[in-house]
Formats: sequence, structure tokens, C-alpha cells
Amino acid sequence: MEVHHHTHHPKKWTEYFWEFFMLFLAVFCGYLAEYQLEHKIERDRVKKYMHDMVENLKYDIERINRNTPRNKEVKIDCDSLRNEIKKAIDGQINHSKLYYYYYKKPGSGLVTFNRAAITQLKNSGQLRLVKNDSLLKKILDYYERLIYATDVFRDLEGKELENLVQISNEIFSTTSLKFLDTISDTISPFGAIDFKNDLPKILNNKELKLLSSDKITLEKFHNSLLSFELALVNYNRFLYYSRTSAKDLIIQINKEYHFED
Repeated sequence: MEVHHHTHHPKKWTEYFWEFFMLFLAVFCGYLAEYQLEHKIERDRVKKYMHDMVENLKYDIERINRNTPRNKEVKIDCDSLRNEIKKAIDGQINHSKLYYYYYKKPGSGLVTFNRAAITQLKNSGQLRLVKNDSLLKKILDYYERLIYATDVFRDLEGKELENLVQISNEIFSTTSLKFLDTISDTISPFGAIDFKNDLPKILNNKELKLLSSDKITLEKFHNSLLSFELALVNYNRFLYYSRTSAKDLIIQINKEYHFED
């Protein structure tokens, strides 16, 4: 029986080259595909964060719109109360009006900003994915400067309010305010909406007296009320600044990430 032997010819260098090239090309294409997939995931992730940020900003605007008019009303009533205090200092005490304006309005409106999206972006290290430098600067300016400053003025307003409560406790008495007996929740220094309809009764209450009507105490009360008003005005001013910035930021985010307005 005849046996055939197969002869193996050595490969040419070009064959080795093409085998290497094809292997390299396959690995490289796989790397590119993985790279593109990773970038797509990151782009989708930051887009989701930006969408959430827009919703956070809308929430901020809604809260500001709800509370700034209330703060303006409180400011107006504080003006009326200060005018009555001035008259009282001059000896023209109207007990009913002093009580009326003191209890007329609830406390000022405070805004708690929604920082959920920016917090997630920072904690996850994804803030670097915001490639638009102008947009990134505006985001940081809003969260790290503007609403930070707004919160500082909110805290200052709160401290001034505490001081006002302390001095008012030396002036006003609640023993003659019968309608307060029907209120179960703790009331604010400027009253509560629960007894708004009962407030006019104060104007005809002849039993109302001040715990103290000396000029020094009234002067201190006027000073404290004025400090509270100034803090409230500054707080409201920064709320307006924040609202304008939030609106501009929404427009820029929508444009950058092609969200619908």
C-alpha cells in the first residue's frame, strides 16, 4: 500500500502579518464598541441627571412663587405694626391695633431648595460629564453661591424672628384673646390662618392691655421688628434672584440636552 506524505510549506511573513492584523482589528473593534457603549451609558446617565435637575429647578421656582407673595404681605403688616409702635412710644397707645397687627399674619414663607440631582452628580463623580463649561459654571453658581446665600439669609431671618418673639413676650398678653383657646397647634409669632376670621374681634376688645408699655421696652420691640423686616426683605430679594437664575438654567439645560420646554 502506498502512503502519501503531506508536505507543510512554511508560511510567508505576509500571512503572519495578515493573521496578526485581523486579530488586532478584532480586538480593536471590540475595544471601540465597548468604549462607545460606555460613553453612551455615561451620556444617558448625565442626561437623566440633567432631566432630574430641571425638575428640581421647577420645584424651586414653584416654592419661591408660593412663598414670596406671603413674605411681602408679612412685610406690609410689619410696617403697620411698627407705625402703631411709634404711636405707642409717643404716648398714643392703641392696644387693639397693636394686638391686631401682631397676630394678623402667619410666619414668613421659607423655601427648601431641592438639591437631589446636584448631590447625586457630585457624589457619583458624574459632574465631569457636563462638557459645556458655560452650563457647568451656571449650575455651580446656582447651587454653590446663589441658593447658599439665600439659605444664609433665611437663617438670619429665623434668628431675628426668635429675637422678636423673645421681646414680644414681654409686651403682649394672651389671656384676653379668647379665640386662641380653640387652636390646638402651636401658633407662629404672627398668628395662624386658623383664626384669621376671628382677628377683627380684636379691634373691639376693650380688655386688651400690654404687659409693658414703657418706652424702652417698646423701643427694643421696634428695633427687633425692624431687624426682622430687613432680614425678611433681603431673604425675599435673594429668592427672586434664585428664581431668575433657575429659569435661565432650565432654558440652557433644555437647549444643551434637547429637552422639550
